[in-house]
Amino acid sequence: MNVNKSIKYLIKNKMLPEGVYAFNKHDFTNYIYHVIMSERSIGKTTSALLVGLKLYLDEGVTTIYMRQLDTMIRPKTTRLLFDVILSNKYIEKLTDGAYNGVYIFSRYFYLCYYNEDGERILTDDKPFCIAVALNEQFDLKSTFNCPSGNWIIFDEFISNRYAKDEFIIFMDMLSTIIRQREEPRIILLSNTIDTESQYFYDFEIADTVQHMEFGEICDITTSKGTRIQVELAQLDGIRRKVKEKHNRLFFGFSNSKIKAITGGGWSIDSYTHPFGDFFVIFNKCYIKYNDKYIKADFVYNKTINKAMIYFHKASKIYDDSLIITNREGEEL
Repeated sequence: MNVNKSIKYLIKNKMLPEGVYAFNKHDFTNYIYHVIMSERSIGKTTSALLVGLKLYLDEGVTTIYMRQLDTMIRPKTTRLLFDVILSNKYIEKLTDGAYNGVYIFSRYFYLCYYNEDGERILTDDKPFCIAVALNEQFDLKSTFNCPSGNWIIFDEFISNRYAKDEFIIFMDMLSTIIRQREEPRIILLSNTIDTESQYFYDFEIADTVQHMEFGEICDITTSKGTRIQVELAQLDGIRRKVKEKHNRLFFGFSNSKIKAITGGGWSIDSYTHPFGDFFVIFNKCYIKYNDKYIKADFVYNKTINKAMIYFHKASKIYDDSLIITNREGEEL
């Protein structure tokens, strides 16, 4: 599967024009997973779908479009997925006019042709894209079979929903789709700029992500040899100025969480640091979280006459430390 060739064609023919996200920093030959995070409105999902469409036309590759919940892939939700591609007539250009539309049947997307009266007079016999959801894992495990499903897009993988063992469910879903093939490439897209997503720890990229800057792409090999590329994508200069003007009009507030909407940085919670006259009551308690330790100091604040707990990062633990974990039987 020659992904880089398809991307170069789309860029050359201005279907991925300057300023639109184009995946051109990624090496799809040597890396399996490609994690792309950014602020909103840089065209990641549309570009990923367009690359998948080109792969279908060139090599018969089926795009697997994945979300967390089945409610996110219902036709009333997914019917707008290809709007940008359709409005720019990219399907007509890529098929030399043989097709000009997308027909959606349940979760299957087919190329089709509509006449001047809006009647669908021709439909491809094979879907170029299939939508699936993680919460359907058990239903699909024994029934799903798509030997050409080699371009897998997990859209909005960072959200305020995270099922128990969701990473394992995701891996199990990939196993169902991929079977024993080596060609598949997995694209994970997110508009949420959250440094503490559980997925970062599961993918063993948390330390890298927390030190990345906008425009940077990092190559990572996990402890067991899986290769991942992580990108913190950014708007081009022209669109950045337009967005900054819009942000000043509507979103010019200091709350750090608003960066998930305005862009320009990580969306990070702000926490109150210790203040006033206080003394430590007990400081041997630690919480083990994602193989890191957080120290919980029990203090009494004489300034406000209250007992408090101060949480902060810990660089080491001791023989008499009290360690709390939510994983039964975990070695401490």
